[in-house]
Order: sequence, then C-alpha cells, then structure tokens
Amino acid sequence: VKPGAGTMPTGGEAPEAGDEENLHARARFVDAAVLYALGEKQASLEAFKDVIRLTNPRRTSRSDPALREAAFLQLARIHYEHRQNRYAIFYYGKMPWGEPLWLEGLWESSYAYYRSGAYEKALGNLLTLNSPYVQD
Repeated sequence: VKPGAGTMPTGGEAPEAGDEENLHARARFVDAAVLYALGEKQASLEAFKDVIRLTNPRRTSRSDPALREAAFLQLARIHYEHRQNRYAIFYYGKMPWGEPLWLEGLWESSYAYYRSGAYEKALGNLLTLNSPYVQD
C-alpha cells in the first residue's frame, strides 16, 4: 500500500469520494492477512477477493491500484503454496504490467509455470527478468 494513499480526512474536513471505500478495502486486506496467519485459508482467499472487488476501477470512483496489485499477489502465493498452479498463474497474470510488484510476480510465476510443465514460459519469464529493460 502506498504511504499516504487514501488517508483519512482529519478534523472537520468532509471525506473525499472513495475514502470510505479505500479504508474498507485496506481493512479487508489486513483482515485477509490475519485470517491467513490464523490458518483460515479459505476465509483468507475470500477476503483477498473482496479487496480486488472493492478496488476494481470500474466499480469505484477512487481505486487503490497498489492495494489491488498486492491482493492479486497474495492470492497467487496462497494458491502456489497449495500446489494449485493454474490458479496461481491466473492471479500472477492479473498483476498489472510494469507496476512495482509486477517483477516479483513474474519471478514467482516462473516457479508455478515450471511445476505445471510449461518450461518455455518459465524460461521466458526468467529471461525477461534478466533483460536490460528491467535491470534497474
């Protein structure tokens, strides 16, 4: 989550459109992380999916793309952990290209592709990560 993104209004200011939605989405993300830590995997998955729904730019006036990207990454990681490679690849693929966590998702998706037998795709991801374009 970006620092300062969607912060709550202070004092007597009127809340901006979408502040409550962003706060609810961020709270739901924390809820999902806590549920996962408590071992409630299915409830955690549903909470992360709620975050994605709440941050959908087509459904809200002020979306939080960084939070949405983090939720996709967490969904992919949970599915990868449980050897559900197809679902993991699906969620890794939903991460927006070029965003801060995209390279991390690309790296991690390589393992899911490798485990599912898509060796060319895994190698392609790794070569992309080694390209001069993403060197920095």
